[in-house]
Amino acid sequence: MNNIITSLEFTPSSIRLVTGYVFQEKVFVLEAMESEPLLFDTNGFPEKKTTEDTLRSMLAKVRTSLKRELGNFVVLLPPDEFTVREGVDTTVTVNDNISQKDYLNCISMINKHVKIENAAIIYDDPISFTCDSTGQSKDFPLGKRSENLSVRADAHMISRVTFDYYRQILKDVGILPYLNLISPFASSTFLCAFKAPLAFFSLEVEKDYTYISLTKDKRMLFSRQLPFGLTHAYEKAGRKLNVSLERMIELASLFGLREDAGFPYFSDEKLQLSDISSALKESFLYFESLKSELDQVDPNCLIPVIFTGSGSRIDSLDSYLGSIFSRQILSFSPKVIGARNESYIPCLGGIRITSNTYMNPLKENERKEQSNDFALSSFSRD
Repeated sequence: MNNIITSLEFTPSSIRLVTGYVFQEKVFVLEAMESEPLLFDTNGFPEKKTTEDTLRSMLAKVRTSLKRELGNFVVLLPPDEFTVREGVDTTVTVNDNISQKDYLNCISMINKHVKIENAAIIYDDPISFTCDSTGQSKDFPLGKRSENLSVRADAHMISRVTFDYYRQILKDVGILPYLNLISPFASSTFLCAFKAPLAFFSLEVEKDYTYISLTKDKRMLFSRQLPFGLTHAYEKAGRKLNVSLERMIELASLFGLREDAGFPYFSDEKLQLSDISSALKESFLYFESLKSELDQVDPNCLIPVIFTGSGSRIDSLDSYLGSIFSRQILSFSPKVIGARNESYIPCLGGIRITSNTYMNPLKENERKEQSNDFALSSFSRD
C-alpha cells in the first residue's frame, strides 16, 4: 500500500493541485487540477477569503472523486526573497541504529545556526551524511549502526511575511502541511530524477510570471520570480498587430514563432506568419535582460537552460530563447498520465520528494485502486 500525497502549489496567479503517490521511484497521479485565476492585492498576495474558498472547493472535488480523506499535504510556495545557507552539525544517535529522528535532531541544530532575521526556513535539503558505518555518503544511512550522525544541508528560506501569509490560509482551511518547499526546487527535484545535466538553469514561463533558477549538483543555488509571463508578451504583441488579447493568444497557440508555413498564409486580419512571429519575438525580448545575469554565473555559456511551464508549448519559442541566451535549450516533457501538462512539474516534484528515506514516515492512508499509468518522462534537445 502506498501513501497518498496531495501537492498544492500557490502560484502568482492560481492554485495547482496534484494528488498521487510514489511507487518504485515513479510518480503516479490520481487527480490533477488548476484553479481559475485568483484575485491578488497590491502587495502581490492572493485575496484571502476567495483563495480559501477556492482551495476548499478544489479539495472537496478531490475527496469526492477519490472517495477518501486527504492526509499528507506538500505545499509549494513562490521563491519570494529566496535565500540558501549551508550548515553542518552532529548528533549522538538515539539508539544504536540511525533513524529519521537522528536526522531531525541534526536539522534542528543546523537551523538554529543559519537562521536569518525576517526569513522563514521552509525546507532543509541534505547534501551529505556521515556516520561510523559508511563514512560520508549522499545516501541517508537509515538503520546503520553508529554512535553519531553528521548532516550537511542547505537551509531554504523565504520571506517570513510571505510564509506567514500562506500559512494562515492553510490553517484556516484546516491543512497542516507534511512538507513545505519552494516551487522551483520541487521542479528541480523532478527534473534531476530524469538524468538532467549536473548543472542547469531552469526557466519556467507561465501565464503571469516566470521563475528563473540555478541547480548545480542537485543543489538549488538561487531562484527568483520575474514579473513577466505569456500574457504580458501577448498584450504587447497584440498592440503591435492591432488585435485583441484573445485573438493574439489564438494566433500564438496556432503558429507560435514560426515564420513560414510552407505556403502563402494570411490571417483574417491580413497578417502573414512573419508579422506574427516578429511581434512575438519583440515581446519576448524581455528575456534579454537575463542574459548578462546568466553569463556572470557561467561566462563560458556551458550550462544549459531547461525550459518548462506553459511557455514551453509555444512553437519555436525554445529555439528563440536559445538564440537570446546563446545557450543550449532543453525541453522537458512529463509523460505522467493525468498530469502531462508542463505546469504540473512542481507538484510532481513535491510528491516525489516525500519518498526520500530521511523524511519522517508518512501517515498511512488507503488507496482504492492502484493506477498503472506512468510512462518515462524525457528531455528533448534543441
